[in-house]
Amino acid sequence: MPSRRRYLAGVASAGTVAIVGCTGESDYDDAADAAGDATDWPTLAHDGANTGYNPKGRGPESGVRERWTADISSAAAPPVVADDRVYVASGDDLLCLAAADGSEVWSHTFDDGKTMALWSAPTVRDGRVYVSGGNAETLRILDAATGEKRREFPTRGEVSGAPRLGRDGRRAFVSTTEGWIHCFDLEAGTEYWRTELFGHVVAPLAVPKNSSLLYVATEGGEVYALSKDDGGGAWRQKVPGMLEVAPAVVGRSVYVLPFGGRVHKLSTEDAGAVEWTSESRAFSDHHLAVADGRVFATDGDSLLAIDADSGETDWTVSTPDNANCAPAVADDTVYVGDESGRVHAVKTGGGNSVGGVRWGARRWKTDLGGRVREGVTVADGRLYAYTAPSEKQNRLHALEEP
Repeated sequence: MPSRRRYLAGVASAGTVAIVGCTGESDYDDAADAAGDATDWPTLAHDGANTGYNPKGRGPESGVRERWTADISSAAAPPVVADDRVYVASGDDLLCLAAADGSEVWSHTFDDGKTMALWSAPTVRDGRVYVSGGNAETLRILDAATGEKRREFPTRGEVSGAPRLGRDGRRAFVSTTEGWIHCFDLEAGTEYWRTELFGHVVAPLAVPKNSSLLYVATEGGEVYALSKDDGGGAWRQKVPGMLEVAPAVVGRSVYVLPFGGRVHKLSTEDAGAVEWTSESRAFSDHHLAVADGRVFATDGDSLLAIDADSGETDWTVSTPDNANCAPAVADDTVYVGDESGRVHAVKTGGGNSVGGVRWGARRWKTDLGGRVREGVTVADGRLYAYTAPSEKQNRLHALEEP
């Protein structure tokens, strides 16, 4: 286990860790490569790199209708979709619903006598569900078919974000609010390494498949690059503000968004040096979306597209009311919800513009009748969104093309 002294020694020699990055010829290719081949949405932000992008999937494009709804007690993270099932962190329970009709397949409650209050999305892979969060101080692995517990790993503090898996699925990585990063060997059933950082961690880790490093954003505004092999430090970079949104890693860049601040692009090849800071302030819940050469967030009353090369605002499309939920991109459409209860589907290119007048950007919008919270998820031709109507039961909506 690396000590603080060993960790700081590693940070002092920033740049000595080899970084294996993808070499796509464009930002679009880099983002698609980082996102991977999954056509469903098996974890928060779709993938371990936190791209918020499903390049080989699709959602409703020409229009939308409601396929089904399901009442839930609460929701603290966007739903996860894998193998024709939808997973919802709802209150003290993890719910597994059939994607076809929203019927309950199983539910799992942490039975350790503590109030779980799940606040992180699970990760689903190879017939297993990796779930954590709340105050259970564990990573728990469930059977995806039945919801039964198969294994559990203790952690130092409350796990703060969706679990992340290595490329071959043999290791799991989690962070805790106390600043601990754990790596577990899933085949041996043991802890492989752990390291402690300076500061609380509430955002999910970024564990890109094409890199020897993983990335951590702390509440204090620091971004760490750690070795996947032993947790040793490669570099760290400070940005102004609190980091509660998952860092997104595309190609040789890390995109981070401090609370109420501006997006920062950090270079993985230059010890996290800031390449640009966006000209516009941005907001998002849980994660950004990176696709088609753009970084997507909101600026309070608009969907915001930031040029991934320059940090300049490429385009904005108005939303009627505060839109802070996490955006999602599938193919060439970006989806976002707002506090008025509307979900918006917009072309990633932003349509056409002449003299400051923009048209042809919006594909459709629909009113779900309650505040759209947390984020939206796109998989298998459907879009999933939570609503929280005033004085009514929270609800999960499954939307599809008419």
